Amino acid sequence: MVTLAAPARTGVTVTRTIQAPIAQVYSAFAERDPLKKWLCDDANIRAAVGGHILLMWQGGAHVTGVYTALEKNEHVAFTWRGANDSHDTTVDVRLKADGEATHVEISHSGFVADASLDTVEQEWDKRLNVLQASLEN
Repeated sequence: MVTLAAPARTGVTVTRTIQAPIAQVYSAFAERDPLKKWLCDDANIRAAVGGHILLMWQGGAHVTGVYTALEKNEHVAFTWRGANDSHDTTVDVRLKADGEATHVEISHSGFVADASLDTVEQEWDKRLNVLQASLEN
């Protein structure tokens, strides 16, 4: 008898429905000032496929990446590498209008098998709470 181990989880997906127009939610991923309101303390981006994304936080933490997809009001994707990361991971954001609201799905994948994915998932959940609060108030 051969027992196969379940494949190691290498990513997380977090979803949220935000009571805000889809264009406003899209801007929160593709424009500097809206991005700073919910994700980081400062940002330097060039929102174009192949363009850079640099996210910075107090204390020197930062993430660098490259936009790999930008489909207005539908899809944003970029690579993600923190200062202490050994390789790039991928953030994939899917948006779908739901009446006056927007359904957001963030998938962050490409982690090594022993990564602390619960922490990654909790952080994205926390950040989506901030995004939701900033857009709904």
